[in-house]
Amino acid sequence: MSIAIIGGAGFIGTRLAKRLDNSKQDFTIYDKDTSSSERIVYLDIENSKSLNQINTSSSIINLAAEHRDDITPISRYDDVNIQGAVNICNAAREHGINKIIFTSSVAIYGFAPANTDESGAPGFFNDYGRTKFLAENVFKDWQNEDPEKRTLVIVRPTVVFGEGNRGNVYNLLSQIASGFFIMFGKGDN
Repeated sequence: MSIAIIGGAGFIGTRLAKRLDNSKQDFTIYDKDTSSSERIVYLDIENSKSLNQINTSSSIINLAAEHRDDITPISRYDDVNIQGAVNICNAAREHGINKIIFTSSVAIYGFAPANTDESGAPGFFNDYGRTKFLAENVFKDWQNEDPEKRTLVIVRPTVVFGEGNRGNVYNLLSQIASGFFIMFGKGDN
């Protein structure tokens, strides 16, 4: 079984690749950013021809996304998150790949009520959450075309952090540690 890790140059992808490597799993990392490792193969999910490179894979882990808060133009979320999902599903169809793991986001729920679980109604409040929700539907449609053969797993992380990550959790903890953090409200959130 050969795994295509699409968007694998980031924080999650590099840690996943290390674990797969340790378990002697056959995989290839694909990303637009090839600067962090010579092991990464250039692939752009916006370019359907670029996805022909995954033709020998038996499964896909899609980590690729436009996710930052400062993306301009806003249409980039649609181009990457939704059209990228369409392109990945088309490539999976073309190459007979029947297993996809898609990393979505808890952002599809927006400011959800307490105790909302996976069956909760989407309530996204930004373009990131909206496009991740719509991308989930693209992948679900792909799986529903042949549910006996196709497997789809959707993962919705709430937050991603760990050693070497300088994202939101790191920034919050750094502000608290520096003494410059100001709490608004009761701090129950």
